[in-house]
Amino acid sequence: MANTKIDAIVFDLGGVLIEMVSGWEHAHRLANLREISINSLPANFHQKRKLLADDHQRGAIDLRTWSSEISNASESIYTPENAVDILKTWIIKEFEGVEKIIEHLKSIGIPTMGFSNTNTFHWDLLGIKDNNFSSFPVLELLDEIHGSHQIKQIKPNYESFQAFEEITNLSKKKILFFDNEIENIASARQYGWYARHIHVNKEPADQIKASLIQHRILSRA
Repeated sequence: MANTKIDAIVFDLGGVLIEMVSGWEHAHRLANLREISINSLPANFHQKRKLLADDHQRGAIDLRTWSSEISNASESIYTPENAVDILKTWIIKEFEGVEKIIEHLKSIGIPTMGFSNTNTFHWDLLGIKDNNFSSFPVLELLDEIHGSHQIKQIKPNYESFQAFEEITNLSKKKILFFDNEIENIASARQYGWYARHIHVNKEPADQIKASLIQHRILSRA
């Protein structure tokens, strides 16, 4: 066992292990919706969209309801089909180097888990539902993966960390957590986890490795 006080390491998926789009406008461009101008959307569209995303990730609404409500929020500038096309582009690829890190952590006996704010549609695209990880092999290495839509709670709410601990039997354990959203990191730290922010402008694998060295989980060699 490595020289560490950490009992388990928990990774957000998007922005940490898996590259995602930078936001709605990026996904819109990737969906090739050239006939629709982002600038033509209602002023309150993005506010409504974020609330709908929370409901979708909490499992409170399904894909059909989400896409229909996105269309309504856009005042029919988007069709429900357009909304689904945008959601399809959200996941890009696995980050380089992360698979090797998880393999090493497994070799020294440290449990690794995934904890993501996500929805059933992206869950399926990642291959988690069917255990088909051909496009994202790093996910197959994780001991467990849990999504917000399953536990009905989203980060950064305290209840999400509590629900995660309950489902993984990690209550009162020392957890090291990686996430790309600073508000999730702040909340996790207040909850009692060790938490490290993964910055978007640096390679995630390099940042993860540096943190693991600082926690004396990995050596510098």
